[in-house]
This record gives sequence, C-alpha cells and structure tokens, in this order.
Amino acid sequence: MLSYEGDRKAVVTESEEGDEAPDKDRTPDDDMSESTGKKPKYKPLGVMHGNGLARFVGGNTYEGSFSNGMMHGSGRYTFTSSNIVYKGDVAYNVLTGEGSFKWGNGDVYVGAVLNGVRHGFGTFTSNATGAVYEGGWLNGVREGKGTLWFTGEKSATEPHYSGGWKKNQRHGVGKIRYASGNIYEGEWELNQKNGEGVMVWEDSNEVYAGQWKNDKQHGEGTHIWKEEDFNMGDTTKQRCNRYEGEWREGVRHGTGTFFYANGSQYYGQWKNNVKDGFGCLTFSSGAVWEGIFKNDRMPAKEGRESEAVEAQIKLNISDIMKDGNSTMGGGARIDAAGEDAFAISH
Repeated sequence: MLSYEGDRKAVVTESEEGDEAPDKDRTPDDDMSESTGKKPKYKPLGVMHGNGLARFVGGNTYEGSFSNGMMHGSGRYTFTSSNIVYKGDVAYNVLTGEGSFKWGNGDVYVGAVLNGVRHGFGTFTSNATGAVYEGGWLNGVREGKGTLWFTGEKSATEPHYSGGWKKNQRHGVGKIRYASGNIYEGEWELNQKNGEGVMVWEDSNEVYAGQWKNDKQHGEGTHIWKEEDFNMGDTTKQRCNRYEGEWREGVRHGTGTFFYANGSQYYGQWKNNVKDGFGCLTFSSGAVWEGIFKNDRMPAKEGRESEAVEAQIKLNISDIMKDGNSTMGGGARIDAAGEDAFAISH
C-alpha cells in the first residue's frame, strides 16, 4: 500500500513493558491483565478501522470500510489502468458479495460477485448495443439459465434468447427469437443447434421439427410448408406440402417421403435436396410409377422427352447459419443470432 487516510483504532499487545497509553487519564498499570499480570503495549498509530481511503502501488484506490487493517464491508475500488470501477461488498480484502462493475466503455454489471469476478445471478448491459443479459454466471462468464435481450427491449416479441448457457455460449435447452420473428426452440451445443428442435420461419410460413447438427437440419425430421390455418398438432398439416425423412447438412438426403398438398406422394431416395435413386410416385389420381429417378426427374418415356415431376416448393432454409451476411441457394436470407451485438470480452 502506498498511503492511507482515514479512521484507525489502537492495537493493544501484552508486553512486559508498556508504552504510554493513548488516553492520558489511563495508564498501562490500569490495564494490567488479570490473567497474565503483564502490561498492555499500545501501538500509537493503530490499524485501519472504520472509513478510509487507501492508495496502492500501481495507482489503484479503495475508498470505503476497513476492519482490523483490511478492506471489509462495502466500498469503491478503482482499477486505474483498466478504467474499471467496482462498487459493493468487500470481504477481507476480496471483492465478494453483491456489487457492480462499470467498464471504461460504459458496459455495466450488477449482481453477485465472488473473488472479484461475476459469479451467481447478475445483469450485464452493453453500452454499445443496449443488449442486456440477465441470468447465471460462473467465474466471469455466462453459465446456467439466463435470458439475452439482443436490443435491450424486454418483450416476448422482441429478439431474445432464453435458456441454458455454458462458457458464455448457448448450451442445453433454449428458445431464440430472431429479429425477423422466426423462432427456434430446442437443444443447443456451444452456440449451435444440436439435437432435437423445432424451427418456425414466420416470414416464409415453414416449420421444421426434428434433428439438428452444427446449426443444420441433420438426421430425421419433418419440414412443412404451412397453410394460413396451420396447427402443428392438427390435421391441417395433411393439406400442406411436407417432407418426412432423412436430412444431411441442411438438405433432404437419404430416404424420405414428400407429401403434396394435392394428394400426390413420393417415397424413395433423395440426394442433395432432389429425388435421386429408387422411388415410388403416387399421383393424386391413384396412378403409381416406381423406378429410378435422376436429378428430380423420371426417366424418359417412349416417344417423348422426360418431364419433371410435379413442381414442388423449393426448400427455404434460413436462420441456421452463424454468419448474418451469408446466403444459401436461391438467395435465402440468414438471420444473425445477435451474438456480435453482445460480445463479452471482459
């Protein structure tokens, strides 16, 4: 410590020889210990005790409560070199309890603190974007359950993520609402959709329910192109174009069935989002054709060129890539998850 200004209290130690007592009306003989018969020795300056201001080598300062020579109680600690200010509880020289941090860029944290870092429940607000996180922290990073409001507006209709966190990333079960109104609810692994989940594209009236891997539809799943009165648990989905089957890296790939709204149906092999391999096509009239498909088409019929199978709605896969500037085939828009707007670097 460089210097201290503030309250002190005298420290008394037992010694054979006592210094002059700080109280002129009281002598060491008056304070003779009954148990040892020794006279108390007074340290004239005493120790820091009460309220005071301490300046440390390096420029840091603490102003607040002291107890028996240690920072203890509540106070304000300023990290001069990093321009960070802490206000709150202090326990035996350690920033611990309830408090707040304010960074030089205007970011603010209010909540539980342990050993000088965010730990427990707390709220972090980004000055640059207005984004707000409320929830659990572990050793300075988001961990456990919490909600991140990307714009700071706390409304169910505003962009936000609510659910599990691990090492500052979305992890476990959670629900995210994008600025477009599109919604994903399901399992996450280190900031990516992994496991079982449901994605609703409100801007294109599409729904996917099934398995995900690395932010893409992968495994078994059902994709539905909704009608106006669609309900996932209703028979209305029978009137919608839908695909049920296997996916690989965001496209139909493997074995699956495409149900057309007009009653036609295709069951068979898919490759990179098109019918490719052995399949069976049942027309709405009841006619059935089975055989080998190539690049979404039936083989040529005698006397005329091959014809494309009845046109189907092109699959629109958006909101599943991390890069907000990315596009997929057909120019499908990709929503950013808002993570860049709330990068915690402290």
